[in-house]
Amino acid sequence: MKAYRYGFAAIAGALLAGATPAAATASLACSIDDKALLLEVAGIASHGLGEVLTSFEGTAAIRLPGTPESLKAVKIERETLTQYWLDGPLLKLRLYAETASEPHGSVEIVIEARRPARDGTAYPGTYRIDAITAGSGANPIQRVSRSKGKAACSVG
Repeated sequence: MKAYRYGFAAIAGALLAGATPAAATASLACSIDDKALLLEVAGIASHGLGEVLTSFEGTAAIRLPGTPESLKAVKIERETLTQYWLDGPLLKLRLYAETASEPHGSVEIVIEARRPARDGTAYPGTYRIDAITAGSGANPIQRVSRSKGKAACSVG
């Protein structure tokens, strides 16, 4: 009988050692629509596995004056998301894109949001955008356009 109990305990221990916790996922979305920026992004985030973003995509229409044509419409992909933070009530996203042609330019968008209710899915917040256009030829001066405003995000 003792051998039976030890054998069962060994099998149960081996099964439990190989078990992994279930990973839940949540959708993540942010939108902005004001005079400087029109942005819609969405992704899938895990809960319990380091809040990994398994997918992330969207579009941004940069409305800042002086923005190069090649940066006025930006396709957002996972590679555009250079940094993110999703931890409990905090959500932070940093998006970066640059032109592939002259004049060289780049745009950086940083979204910071906080969930006000413990069980809610809304993450209202703010954003800032910096668009930089490098000069070319005889005019190497850079132009920097900046703006900030409100962002509406959700995780759930």
